[in-house]
Amino acid sequence: MSADDITYAAEDLAFEGTPLGDRLDRTALIAETLELTANPNVYARTGAVHVAEASTRLVRSSAYARGQEVRFAPTRMLRLVAVHELSHVAHRRWRPRQPDASHGPEYRAVYLAMVGTCYGGRYVRLLREAFHEMRIPPDPSLIMLYPDRPAIDLDVQEDVSRGVRWL
Repeated sequence: MSADDITYAAEDLAFEGTPLGDRLDRTALIAETLELTANPNVYARTGAVHVAEASTRLVRSSAYARGQEVRFAPTRMLRLVAVHELSHVAHRRWRPRQPDASHGPEYRAVYLAMVGTCYGGRYVRLLREAFHEMRIPPDPSLIMLYPDRPAIDLDVQEDVSRGVRWL
């Protein structure tokens, strides 16, 4: 298995059964990505990001990040694709891209930080455990802290959609 395949498998392992494992259509995914990029903590890591539609000819995850641009094909895909692609933008912005390193240890460290910045510590723990289980650790020398308050609190959204109220 390639580093890409192992990283994708770790994502599936980490986020299956969580809101990040939900399938969204392109319109919803673009809207959420735009909401994330408008958050000051996400912007500090990625800079200005252009989010757009792509053709149907994309392969694999039906999304890609090039430079400061993220594009989504007209398919239903996992919600985690937004933070995955934004992590590529942040990784390439802060670290020069190395050949064959698009899903390597440095990227995984940035990805963990972006997951925390975008969705919170619960999802960081799930992803870190999946990386550990798949034996693909992030780069320990690249420590990026994430804010206490995520850009989108999926757990609160989920509770509200179920009608749960906290006293």
